[in-house]
Amino acid sequence: MMTPTRRSFLAGSAAAALGSLKPAPLFAADTPAGSIPAEEWRSIWTAPADELDLDGLAVHGRWPADLALTLYRNGPALHTMGGYRYRHWFDGDGMIRAWTIGPLGARLRTRLIRTAKLTAEQAAGRRLLPAFGSLPPGARADAMADALNPANINALPFAGSLLALWEAGSAYRLDQDTLETLGPVVWGKDMAGLPFSGHPHFDRAGTLWNFGLDYTGRLVVWEVGADGVLRRCKVLNIGYAGLMHDFAVAGRHLLFVMPPLLIDRDRLGRRAFLDALDWRPDAGLRLILVDKADLTVVRQTVVPTRFVFHLNTAWEDADGGVFCDVVTFPDADIVQRDLAAIMDADLPRHPRSKFERLVWSPAGPARLEPSIDVVGVEFPRWAERAEGGGGPDGTGRSVLMHSDTKRASGWFNTLLSVDRERGVLQRWAAPDRVLLEEHLPVGRYVIGTGVDATSGHSFLHLFAADGIADGPIAWVELPVALPVGLHANVRIHQV
Repeated sequence: MMTPTRRSFLAGSAAAALGSLKPAPLFAADTPAGSIPAEEWRSIWTAPADELDLDGLAVHGRWPADLALTLYRNGPALHTMGGYRYRHWFDGDGMIRAWTIGPLGARLRTRLIRTAKLTAEQAAGRRLLPAFGSLPPGARADAMADALNPANINALPFAGSLLALWEAGSAYRLDQDTLETLGPVVWGKDMAGLPFSGHPHFDRAGTLWNFGLDYTGRLVVWEVGADGVLRRCKVLNIGYAGLMHDFAVAGRHLLFVMPPLLIDRDRLGRRAFLDALDWRPDAGLRLILVDKADLTVVRQTVVPTRFVFHLNTAWEDADGGVFCDVVTFPDADIVQRDLAAIMDADLPRHPRSKFERLVWSPAGPARLEPSIDVVGVEFPRWAERAEGGGGPDGTGRSVLMHSDTKRASGWFNTLLSVDRERGVLQRWAAPDRVLLEEHLPVGRYVIGTGVDATSGHSFLHLFAADGIADGPIAWVELPVALPVGLHANVRIHQV
């Protein structure tokens, strides 16, 4: 039996939804994309940021007896306050969704992250500060970055706690079990407020690496031990600052790939941050290689312009060549236009992103090479990695989401299993009415979440990593829709 706590359903509409719950919408007859009413798509982006405790959720299908985990997903959730609604998806205050699933059942807990920004604005009953893509009326535009921090990009279980991450400010520490916000992380003396990005990466030794960018041309590089203790933090003056969301760890080096979406400092502080960015394709896509040993820049170069959100596995060869698989867009429309338009259900066009391989020789020019012949991909995650982190002949697989060309909405609804050399091995397409969030590899499985626009239900489902084309082997469905999330990570439990 599903038992909501008092916090779960203060609204009568949510309680009523319990009675209409149907067990398997993913496998029901599909609704053609063109016939899905606009208000159904719009409802996905207006899901309330309710704090839920749902226990006793049914697990359908065949959940593995040896698998128990919590999937933590973060993302923008609270978009409306005091009668004002943000205009960009990335603006909402962060909310953690914690799905805990095992052989005996499932539960869901969601909590808003109690940042300094959210606390101040809730006390005032209105927006006080600008967001990434919005400048609310009367908002203070000259606030420091950490005052603006919504902690809404990623959720990373690390060293006994949960880190809620943003791009340009501090990580927030949360309790892994209760999701209580414990406060911003200060890694060391005089480091409060230094940017700690939403995409940390681990190396093979378990060290956590991250970066921050302050848009004055300074790159902050972080090295944190597996015990959660800071080892080093260094600020590098690179004299250049483009909107950079991700990086990669490549053997002895850190690889930074910076697209030419550049800040106009004359507009910064007088407009929303997004409106102070200029797309300058003549500047090219800048590559920066930092030595992990002494945290110095050892090489820089430029390749033809692309916009980049996400990098995948990077590696080096014996001669010092650096390789990395990258999702590239021809321009920055995805962030400047498309991800703002979805707030009003003006859904993106079919993405023009490609999966390309960066090849950077120590002696010759760097280049980008086509990797797989599929347009409209994102969120690369390797499900298996060749020994040593992979290489040009690696046999690793990736799970990617891409939007099906038959669907008018242009959002992600397909999973791909990809081999570096052989291309797409398997694919599974959800019904057209379903929006998929980022999926993750977990050992022999792939796990992810999404929302059904027609039923208004969010769900979690599990695939066998070697049988993605066969569809989910197990799934959990909610009686309500959650706000669409961004990045996620998994914490494994003992069975």
